[in-house]
Amino acid sequence: MLFLVAALAITLLLPNQVFFQYEYQVGRPWMHQKLDAPFDFAIQKTKREQNQQREALKKAQWVVLRVDSAAEKRVKEAWQAVLLNYAAQLSEVQREALQMGADSLFERGIHAQSQTQFPVEVVHVLFPNQELRTRLKERMVSLSEAAEWPGKWPSTLDSMVLLDLKQAWQQSLEPNLYPDISWSERLKERTLDALPGFRGLILEGELVIDQGEMVTPERFRVLNSLRSAYQEREATALQRLGTFAGQCLFVSIWVAFLFAYFKVFRKLWLRQPRRIGALLALLCFHVALARLAIETPGGHIYMAPAIMFPILVRALFDSRTAIFSLFTFVLICGYFAPNSFEYVLLQFAGGLIAVFSFRKFRKRAQLFSIIGMLLVVWSFLNLTLHLLRTGTLLGLDWYPFLCFGISGVATLFTFALVFITEKLFGFHSDFTLLELSDMNNPLLKKLSQKAPGTFQHSIQVANLAEAAAEKTGGNSLLVHTAALYHDIGKLKQPGFFIENMMGERSPHEVLSFEQSAEIIIQHVEEGVALAKKHKLPEVLIDFIRTHHGTSTVQYFYRNYLKAFPEDKEVRARFSYPGPKPYSKETGILMMADSVEAASRSLKEKTPEALEQLVDKVLDHQLREGQLDHCDLTLAEIRIIRKVFKEKLMNMYHQRIEYPEHS
Repeated sequence: MLFLVAALAITLLLPNQVFFQYEYQVGRPWMHQKLDAPFDFAIQKTKREQNQQREALKKAQWVVLRVDSAAEKRVKEAWQAVLLNYAAQLSEVQREALQMGADSLFERGIHAQSQTQFPVEVVHVLFPNQELRTRLKERMVSLSEAAEWPGKWPSTLDSMVLLDLKQAWQQSLEPNLYPDISWSERLKERTLDALPGFRGLILEGELVIDQGEMVTPERFRVLNSLRSAYQEREATALQRLGTFAGQCLFVSIWVAFLFAYFKVFRKLWLRQPRRIGALLALLCFHVALARLAIETPGGHIYMAPAIMFPILVRALFDSRTAIFSLFTFVLICGYFAPNSFEYVLLQFAGGLIAVFSFRKFRKRAQLFSIIGMLLVVWSFLNLTLHLLRTGTLLGLDWYPFLCFGISGVATLFTFALVFITEKLFGFHSDFTLLELSDMNNPLLKKLSQKAPGTFQHSIQVANLAEAAAEKTGGNSLLVHTAALYHDIGKLKQPGFFIENMMGERSPHEVLSFEQSAEIIIQHVEEGVALAKKHKLPEVLIDFIRTHHGTSTVQYFYRNYLKAFPEDKEVRARFSYPGPKPYSKETGILMMADSVEAASRSLKEKTPEALEQLVDKVLDHQLREGQLDHCDLTLAEIRIIRKVFKEKLMNMYHQRIEYPEHS
């Protein structure tokens, strides 16, 4: 059900648009049949062209002059009155000529600035009805030029009349155009908003590209424009339904593959709904981030921190699961990613590097080096693809490099997302294990103080188990941390365990064999209770439960049989409750614990004795069936034997004798 819900959620996150069926790259031949335009579409400008135009428009100066109709009316009325006063001295033709001349000046526009004060050749005139009209600067007249207009009057006028008219005109004259700064800014914003995003048109039936023709940058732009127009066309309800059904099938196929992976390789995790739910929630979240990066104005899919997903899965699961989940995620996002081949190539390569680097993750600072390595690889691959497409470094688009940097910075929030995921779904990550393996942890400090022998034993077991896990491909950090806590149940009665007895009399001497065995066996239950009290992750509690499996407390069991040979049903009372180890890591811890504990009882720790001890302990566990539920192969057990022998020899190597001081 979780996988079905995730498939539906991812489908809803995909853009509901018809999928463009052609794949193409700059510098490579068109591998499909001849393509004619199925409909009219515009050739879109590149983002660089649009940005350049916008910057140019922002730098340009916009001049808006507002028409002052009241001033124009005052001047015209005053001029008409002057002409009426001189009706006797002027003929009707002269009066009409003078009136029409004044009207013509105001129609052209009179402004108070000089021509040099306008930095543009075209200005915009705003009329009282809020109508904007463009006007050439040369057509307008300045106030000083309008004042000189009487100099162009007919010379047939009486000189005294001409002087009086000139004085009257200049006294009543005022401009009818004034600059409007607020409207200048508003006009600039309007023009920027209305800036067209296309620079040409392809008509229906026109050849777009022929089969075998090289995809040049110009053809690439035309094809991208067709792709965008194809996806933006209004689809019918039936087409939208068909597209949604196709997307459901597409997503379901890859989610089904992910489910099959768990069914075949990680069956036990299918019994942990919270863990599976966390993985699928992270998958949906990162698909949503990729979609958001594309939909955001000026965004790019490379801005989405896709590499965060495999890092999170690796921290919460393991390397194989991280790689397979990455495979599913990248192919789903490749459906709607521009230039999907390039996207899949870069993200899959980056994801593999992140997973491989994370395998030896021990310090949080390593995340910075991983991101730095990813930026180098992404940049190198992007440069390589550009060379393959064009054969030259000219025209290299630097925008993806910026997007890589943004994605790298966003990946630094991995720790925060791991913390949130752990709190929401209630399980551990490698980051939590790193914190818990710190020897300053209160529980480990308490163990070192109250049960120092057990503490030293746990450290040695951790070293043995970690080395074995590394050699067999297990989670070495998990088994190392679990080994440090596997015997914390001995804190309740540390003096009853031999490693904590400092030569004093054993408390078991006053107990029956059954009572002693019960105290020894109870350290498992006490450990589980103590771990829950200190809120240790459930995965570590499983190690505490299984590190003895269903084996018997051999010392007290054998002594009891010697004393009471007729009791045939006694084995159950001397056996641990189990369960048996169920994974590679829990099996390794059981073997390391038994081998290390047995090695302490050897009187002579020679290489031969240690080798025989390792073989004896592991063979006994195999015969008893304690490792039947682990996914350890015989070849891996052989490797573990070798590792244990080498580590024990290093731990108990002979030292030279130092001469005594005289």
